[in-house]
Amino acid sequence: MKVLLLQLSDLHIGSSEISHSIDVAKMERALNVLEKTEECIVVISGDLAAKGIKQDYIFVTGFLFAVFKKLVCKKYKGKHIECICVPGNHDIDFENLNINLVDLETDDIGLINQNIDKYLNAMKNYFFFSKKYNCFVDNELVSKRILDFGGCKLGFVMVNSAPMSLLGGKAEDMGMHFLPSECIE
Repeated sequence: MKVLLLQLSDLHIGSSEISHSIDVAKMERALNVLEKTEECIVVISGDLAAKGIKQDYIFVTGFLFAVFKKLVCKKYKGKHIECICVPGNHDIDFENLNINLVDLETDDIGLINQNIDKYLNAMKNYFFFSKKYNCFVDNELVSKRILDFGGCKLGFVMVNSAPMSLLGGKAEDMGMHFLPSECIE
């Protein structure tokens, strides 16, 4: 069985203009040059939204609807298109997160865990969206998903590396990412 993994990244969708500016027909034409596959999985690796607010995910949903519709109508008739998505720092609602670089520069595990909880709370719009696609259902930091295509199983481990990130072009937060040991285990 051949499965197409269509990987999208850094969509930064925050308006209908942005979601409509992505040329879905061009994506479809590019896929038509590939060998025929039986199944399709769309993988979105970070920064689905522009600001991590609820409205952004309404536009992301509309964009994905257009992609899935085009794929189902043209290439995968009668098939369900799967979606795997992981967040990026733009999937954090920073308007609801009071944190700065000084807060991140700590070795205190208790403070780090408090900060991660603050981040996860500021990502509630992302998690509401992602759960529609069965992503990050079991854990909001590291999640596992197994897709079964008639006995052929594909497993995905999704890692949320957004906590402990900041916005901005200075990359002051480089190397600040942290996963609790229970997630690594």
